Amino acid sequence: ILKAEVEPLKDDDGDPGEVEELKRRVEEAFRRYLAILEANGVSPPKELVHYLDPAQYSYLVADMLNLNLYEKQRLLAYTSTQERLRAELEFLSQIVDER
Repeated sequence: ILKAEVEPLKDDDGDPGEVEELKRRVEEAFRRYLAILEANGVSPPKELVHYLDPAQYSYLVADMLNLNLYEKQRLLAYTSTQERLRAELEFLSQIVDER
């Protein structure tokens, strides 16, 4: 029998104004990213959950991005919502700007 102790980690939300702005920018870039996937024959989910708080939304985006395991783990390991959103925006900007 395996046993473990777990302790939930709370994200450091950072500056609320900057986090909301980052979320808005990630949402915009993520919509463009999903449109690129769809144009290439990949059927992305149709519903983006806009009512999620920035931390939840950042985890949703990290999960849905087409990344290798190392890159995905790097995003999920951030304990700051602000840093995670910033990293996602950087990745999405590279993909979207290439198209």
